[in-house]
Amino acid sequence: MAASSRKTRKQVSRNSEEETPAKKIKLTDENSVDNSSLETFRGFELIKVLNENAQTKTVAVHGKFGNSDSDAVVLLEKTPFSKETLPQMLSAETSLVMQFNNDIYSQYTCQPQSQFNTLKGTVICPATAKHLDKFSTQNVHFVYETPADYKSITLPFIEEQSFSIQVCLKCGQKGYYGCLKVYLPTFPESNA
Repeated sequence: MAASSRKTRKQVSRNSEEETPAKKIKLTDENSVDNSSLETFRGFELIKVLNENAQTKTVAVHGKFGNSDSDAVVLLEKTPFSKETLPQMLSAETSLVMQFNNDIYSQYTCQPQSQFNTLKGTVICPATAKHLDKFSTQNVHFVYETPADYKSITLPFIEEQSFSIQVCLKCGQKGYYGCLKVYLPTFPESNA
């Protein structure tokens, strides 16, 4: 009985592997960048600023690393302030240069110690044309659509543009929202 149980488990695992194949490791070539071990941006050549946002304190840039033929997208974001580090930032170690002054207000450029001047960085390499488009400045349009318009126009477009086709494990439908209908709440009909 135990042997047949093991055989069944192997068959089940084999079937599940056929349905959703495991991701294969992509081998790097001579001109690609191993961005898992970057320590500096040495050799990064800036091609274009894709997008910058003063409110969110972010910038997205397009470039290449040294001898690589691959495009790269680098996203930089200023990190938020920490209550624990504020006393150290508001000390004699932070230099101030006055930019503006009147009877009440004065504005300064502040230069804190380097450990308080950190950025969060994301490197996408190799970057595809879709990555470059995604992080470039976009024109914004508001579109009002009916559920029928969404189903017949928008949803097919989204599914066509996705980076990978995902298959819903419950219903087998392709697309990110596969069996969204399963997750929609159902309400009992009122007899009133």
